[in-house]
Amino acid sequence: MLSNRETTALYKHLSAHPMDPEIAKLIADALDDVRSEPDLWSDFERQAVRSLAATLRATIEGMFEDFYFGPEKARTPKMARMCSDVGSLWRVHWTEIAERLYADSGFTLEPPE
Repeated sequence: MLSNRETTALYKHLSAHPMDPEIAKLIADALDDVRSEPDLWSDFERQAVRSLAATLRATIEGMFEDFYFGPEKARTPKMARMCSDVGSLWRVHWTEIAERLYADSGFTLEPPE
């Protein structure tokens, strides 16, 4: 269980099986970004989690904004369920979601050699 209802609801949507290819790509890309910066390797796990958390936040906030204020095509049933289940993004703990997504996706948070 995660720290609050909003975080848990969003995590369930993001980690649904099979995982959305866009979310899987965000996870892999965030890890690759940190791997490409040797200066960050001394604190690799924290930097990887921070990178994914920031990327997820920007992506999901953009999706919610498109759903509520964007074109009609952005109002899909899947997004409607997510927006309804999560409610407000203000209480989402992005770091918790990033940590769980890395763990559940089988990524190791070790710096390259």
